[in-house]
Amino acid sequence: MNLHGSIKSACQGLAVAMVVILSAALNPAQAAPIAIENAAAGKSGDTVGIFMKIVNSGGEADQLFAVKTPAAKTAKLFNPHADTSEMEHGGHDSATAIMAVDIQPGASVELSVEGRHIMLMGLAGPVESGQTIPLTLFFTNAGRIQVDVQVR
Repeated sequence: MNLHGSIKSACQGLAVAMVVILSAALNPAQAAPIAIENAAAGKSGDTVGIFMKIVNSGGEADQLFAVKTPAAKTAKLFNPHADTSEMEHGGHDSATAIMAVDIQPGASVELSVEGRHIMLMGLAGPVESGQTIPLTLFFTNAGRIQVDVQVR
């Protein structure tokens, strides 16, 4: 390849890179910017409650629809005040298990002891104060978000 061919190839590469960068800059809502704040866990008997603030600083609504952790067989979203449109069907705990948590654009949602929260059941081992539990949160737009939650 001669010098002219090398320069032409380099320019084409730069042009492709610029298109990718501009596309990302002009379409920032492709993945809603979700932040997790104040994540904490509390043990109650043979279950662990997970509490946090989920902040959506993007311009598009998002939805937390699943949680996974190696610390428990099951991680479910719960709402003690759920109406029938939110409820997950089946099982003994269907009165409070919900399918998802919506986070509107520019808003935040608290997962708290009194309200919606994540419940870990079928713990893989003992859970002690000060221990860290790794969680993977699954969002419709933001995808997977890893968070380490400290047991209080």
